[in-house]
Amino acid sequence: MNNIQPDKVSKPQVKTFDEQLSEHFTLREMLFSETAVRKGIQNAPGPIEIENLRRLCQMVLEPLREALKAPIVITSGYRNERLNALVGGSWNSRHVLGRAADIVVPGYRPIEVCRKAVELELPCSQIIHEFGRWCHIDVLPQGYSKPTGRSGLQVLTARFHNGKIIYMNGLVEV
Repeated sequence: MNNIQPDKVSKPQVKTFDEQLSEHFTLREMLFSETAVRKGIQNAPGPIEIENLRRLCQMVLEPLREALKAPIVITSGYRNERLNALVGGSWNSRHVLGRAADIVVPGYRPIEVCRKAVELELPCSQIIHEFGRWCHIDVLPQGYSKPTGRSGLQVLTARFHNGKIIYMNGLVEV
């Protein structure tokens, strides 16, 4: 899909989950998972993933929040590999790297959030309108300011078709 090479995953480290990653986002909210709580999984990132989460919050989520003039609710942020598998995440999910979040914004439809993210030209490689229910957004790897390669920024819509997830190019009402 995208030719940007995945980051390496680091070993978890014990840290206070109340750490402020940016003005409006904490480490705790980027780690919270109802599935992890139910399954007793400690969803603890390592230092590389925490730095990626900080960049995601500062470079993508804060500018989007400012443009929308509304708070952003994180429905899924960092996921360790076990949690990612349990929720059916992709084997190469940027959530595992701390580089992606699924978000909703009260007062906005998810497709509107995705459109605003595209309009802002944020340092993302993927913006996905998922099932008409949330926006998946990521931050580029450290050292990149714009998507590179033949695929560039992926702007997609995910929907179900005959029981399978399909991805369509562009932002489409679902």
